Amino acid sequence: MTLPVYVDFTLREPPGPGEMLTLRGAEARHAVTVRRTRPGELLHVVNGRGLRVCIEVSEAGRDVLRGKTVSSVREPAGSPRISLVQALAKNGRDIQAVETGTEFGAHEFIPWQAARSVVQWKDAQKARKAEKKWEDTALAAAKQARRSWVPRVAEKTDSRALGDLIRSRIEAGQLVYLCHEEAKVSLVSHLGKIRETGACPSAVTFAVGPEGGITREEEEDLCAAGATAVLLGGHILRSATAGAWAIAVFSALFPPRCTDRIE
Repeated sequence: MTLPVYVDFTLREPPGPGEMLTLRGAEARHAVTVRRTRPGELLHVVNGRGLRVCIEVSEAGRDVLRGKTVSSVREPAGSPRISLVQALAKNGRDIQAVETGTEFGAHEFIPWQAARSVVQWKDAQKARKAEKKWEDTALAAAKQARRSWVPRVAEKTDSRALGDLIRSRIEAGQLVYLCHEEAKVSLVSHLGKIRETGACPSAVTFAVGPEGGITREEEEDLCAAGATAVLLGGHILRSATAGAWAIAVFSALFPPRCTDRIE
């Protein structure tokens, strides 16, 4: 059974064997009051940027948990790097996409204010509040998945800025796919041909539109920027699940060369 994971973003350097590590605040309360962690148990503390420390708990108070360092390791983020451009969606479906995408191995999420997005992040305060919700969701999902890396949530983009982003990533030799129900080529087919050449992508970006789909103008502009429109499968997927489906297929064909998990 894998050990539970808690996050301390202030942790910079790995403590030496036998050194004490202290966990405070909400993470300590969750460990002690929710999971009923007791002295003698082992758990992992990560810093969200690849550092993982295994500790043996020696003190479990309400707002503080201390333990002796058993081992520590710095884990690579893993490659290929996976980014998901997720259109803002109603009823929490964009949040669901972040949660599932994190569990499936995404490294980055980019909120997309698409033309047909019902949800609007109209002002800076609302945008920051919504971004924080995405960040909290990614954090919780990373802990659930026992990851030492917490995915990054970028600033919101619109369709014009997304075209510039796609252009820059294509120029850097990355793969960029626009998930589209009217595409003529399937993602499986396109990735399969790349795999047959023996090439291994360094990074991939998937763009998923809102519930109402993307406009013809968005499709033309994003494809002109270099994105490849692909069909995901024989069924129409929700905005919440399309990205996770694409990530799963990509990871099956191009398994991560460095994984987050250690035994």
